[in-house]
Amino acid sequence: MKTHDGERGLVYRALRVVPPVRALVRAGREWLARHRRPVWRLVGFERASGLPVEICFAGKLENKNYIADLAFGETRSEVFLGHKWVRSLTRPVMSCEAGEAALLIVEVDECQRRRSRGQFTFYAPCWVGGEIDLVAIMERLEHSRNAKEDLRRFRRSQLSYEVTTDREMFLRFHDEMYRPYIKNVYGDRAFLVSMGEFLSTIERGELLLVKQQEEFIAGQILLYEDGRARAWSVGIKDGDRAYVRAGAIKALDHFVALHVSRRGYRTLHQGGSRPFLWDGVLHHKRRRGLRLTDHTARWFAMNVPASATGAWAFLVNNPFIHEQEGKYRGEVFCEDGASPSEEQLRTLYSELYMNGMAGLDVYLAKPAATTAPIPPELRGKLRIDHVFGSPEHKA
Repeated sequence: MKTHDGERGLVYRALRVVPPVRALVRAGREWLARHRRPVWRLVGFERASGLPVEICFAGKLENKNYIADLAFGETRSEVFLGHKWVRSLTRPVMSCEAGEAALLIVEVDECQRRRSRGQFTFYAPCWVGGEIDLVAIMERLEHSRNAKEDLRRFRRSQLSYEVTTDREMFLRFHDEMYRPYIKNVYGDRAFLVSMGEFLSTIERGELLLVKQQEEFIAGQILLYEDGRARAWSVGIKDGDRAYVRAGAIKALDHFVALHVSRRGYRTLHQGGSRPFLWDGVLHHKRRRGLRLTDHTARWFAMNVPASATGAWAFLVNNPFIHEQEGKYRGEVFCEDGASPSEEQLRTLYSELYMNGMAGLDVYLAKPAATTAPIPPELRGKLRIDHVFGSPEHKA
C-alpha cells in the first residue's frame, strides 16, 4: 500500500517522540520508587528468644526478606500494606497500621536521612564495606601454623588457581557458579547481578578460578579501579555447598589474597556486607581482619519502642553497625534487666568490635542500680549505661 509523504512525515515525527516519552516515564517511576516504599507488617516469634515480635518494614522486597529471616526464620506471617510515602513513615509514631509497639525499619537515602534527623533512633547502612591488609595476611602465611596447615591441605587436595579475562569464561562463571551459589545460599534475599553487568567488568577486572585437578570448582571476579583492588562476585560450582565444606571458600580467599598481593596491592576491598554483626559473611570477613572503610548511601532507619520486649529481643540477638557522620559504632543490647559484668564487657568487645569502629555502645533496657566499671583497657572504646532512646544517641 502506498503512503503519502505527509503520512510518512507524521509517522517519523511520532517515532521521534517515543524515546523522550520513555525516558520521562522511566524518570517518573524512579522518582516514585525513591519516595514511595512498599510496606509490610511482619508478625511472629523472635527466633532465639521465642518472644512475640512485630515489625513494620518499608523498603525493597529482598531487604524485607533478609530482616524477616533475621527476626523469625520461617515462623512468621506477613501482610502487605501497600506503597506509602516515606515522609509518612519518618515519625516516632508510625502510620502504617502496625501499631505503636512494632519495631519500625524504613529504608532511606541520604536526603531522606537528613530530613528525618532526630525522628529515628538508629541508622544502620544497608551495606558496609571494608578492606583487609594483604601485607599482614602474607606475613601470617609465613609464620602461622594454621596457615601452613591450610597450604598443606590445598596441596593434598590438588588445588590451584587460574586467572582469565576470557568472555566465555565470564559467561560460564555467571551461569554455572555465581547464580546457583547466590540463589542457593540467599534464596529470596539475594540481589542477583545481571549478565550484562558481569560482562561490563571485563575491561577493568579479571576472573580468578580455583581448580581441583582439572575441574573448576569456585571463582571470584576481581576489579581494579581508582587505584585499588576489590573482590566482587563469588561463586561455587553448581552452588553445591559440598565444595564449601571441602574448603573451596578458604582456598579462594587464600589464592585471591596471594594473587592480588603479587600484583603489588597492599590492601583488598572485600565488597559489601550486611551491617548486622552476627551476619555470617561479615563475621567471616571480620576473622580475616576486615577494617570498615565505607558504606552505601542507603540506610535502615530504625525506631524501637522501649516497652516492646519482642523488639528488644531482636536487638539483643542482632547487634548492628550504626553510622553517623562517617563514624561507625557497634550497637549492642543487653537482655531485659541485665547489667553485664566486667568480664562480660570484655567478651562482648572481643566478639563484636571491628577495626574501623569508633567503639561499642552497650544499651540496657532499664536503668541499672549498679553497673560494672568499664575495664581500663576499653575506656574510650566502650560506652555503657546508655538507657535505650536517650537523646544523645539519636542520629
